[in-house]
Amino acid sequence: MGAQGDQEQWGIRFESIRLTGADHFVDFRFRVIDPEKAGTLLSRKDKAYLLHEPTGKAFTVPVTKVGPLRATAVGPKPGRSYVILFSNVNKIIQQDDPVTVVIGDFKSAGLRIGTARDSAPDLTPEQDAAWRDQRRDLLHAYQACTSGCLKDRACLKQCRDEFDRGLNEAYLQILDE
Repeated sequence: MGAQGDQEQWGIRFESIRLTGADHFVDFRFRVIDPEKAGTLLSRKDKAYLLHEPTGKAFTVPVTKVGPLRATAVGPKPGRSYVILFSNVNKIIQQDDPVTVVIGDFKSAGLRIGTARDSAPDLTPEQDAAWRDQRRDLLHAYQACTSGCLKDRACLKQCRDEFDRGLNEAYLQILDE
């Protein structure tokens, strides 16, 4: 399945796949469109790996002291981008190589290293301007909220949750216009 079918079946929109970290990693990013469908991609129980189509080699997600270098979420948020880093041992994967991302039953084949989808191609110029304004206003509100928290983690978390909720609602509202 290609990136276009991913949106309908899996509730995500492909954003990019590129080399990073001096080419030692492959950075795969996607945006959640439908949280219910996307939930399986962000589950910890399904292993993620990257198939390098020219060699047939599989590359896994590195595990560090803090855990796998992969986004997971119990409740995916619509409009939010998530990232998975795959190892690129011996720098086998190169720019423009075809790869397949596999996460449990999800499979997105024929992706090219170095490709990216514009961050907001579905937005008209008017929607894009409204989105920038909304983000700026929400960021100012977030900064005002956190300035009163000092080092209170619960207060900071509440500010962050309100900011995230506002971003998600604003993005979905702009898409509906």
